[in-house]
Amino acid sequence: MDWPRINANRNQISQVIHNLVHNAIDAMQLSNQGRVLRLKTERRGDDAIVVEIQDTGSGIDPKQLENIFEAFVTTKKGGTGLGLAISRTIIERHGGQLSASSDGKNGSLFQFVLPIRSIRDNFPTQ
Repeated sequence: MDWPRINANRNQISQVIHNLVHNAIDAMQLSNQGRVLRLKTERRGDDAIVVEIQDTGSGIDPKQLENIFEAFVTTKKGGTGLGLAISRTIIERHGGQLSASSDGKNGSLFQFVLPIRSIRDNFPTQ
C-alpha cells in the first residue's frame, strides 16, 4: 500500500503515541492475563489515517470513559490526569479525533484519526 504523508508535527504525534503505549504497559502490569500490546495503523478511505493502541490490561470502567480525557482525571494510582488531556488536545489541533473504548475487564482500545492533508493545506504547527 502506498501510504500518503500527513502534515503533522512529528514530535507531538510521537508524544501521543508514547503516552498511549506507556498507559497500556502500566495497565497490563496490573493484569494477571497474558500481556499483549497491539499497535495498528490503517488508511481510512482517501482522507484519513487511523492509529490504534490496544492492550490486554485491566480495562477502564465504561462509566469513566466519558471523562478520562478531561484534565486531572486519572484511573492510575499516582497519575496526574494530564497525559490523555494533552494527547486529545494535540490530536484535535491536528484536525483529528482521539477516542477510547473498554468493557472494563478485557483491556482498552485507544484510537486516533488524523486527516490526510496536502502540504499546501493550512496547518497549525504549535
